[in-house]
Amino acid sequence: MFAVITWQVVSDGPLRRLDERLDPSLTGHGPSWLAEGLSDLGSMPVALPVLALAIGYALWRGLRRRALIAAATMALVPLLVVPLKEWTARPGPFDPATGYYPSGHTATAMVAYGAAALLLSPFVRRRWARPRAGRGGSGGTGPRRGV
Repeated sequence: MFAVITWQVVSDGPLRRLDERLDPSLTGHGPSWLAEGLSDLGSMPVALPVLALAIGYALWRGLRRRALIAAATMALVPLLVVPLKEWTARPGPFDPATGYYPSGHTATAMVAYGAAALLLSPFVRRRWARPRAGRGGSGGTGPRRGV
């Protein structure tokens, strides 16, 4: 999905034209307090300590390889997002400045909180509370095959 959206942004596709038509009516008129609050969740000062605590706990419990993978994945976020931001130079919602796509705050939040959840999942006793990322099959929650 990310590749399709990026392709639409850089190739002046229908999605970009729709975005550019809607943007003037949205810029400066949205709930900026909500956007700022959600943005704060993806900022490095908030997301990195959460991941650092999860990595520390995983190391303490002997999951060195998983902790290393989580840390390396987080280190890749700025290396991948910053060049894409420079390449696309898209303005963000509620702000006329450029460089909002792809969102570094969104990428930081997804990697930090997702990696923290995956690091801590082996220690969750209730099966329903475990993250489902990377598991095969529907686990009984999706449609049954062959029906």
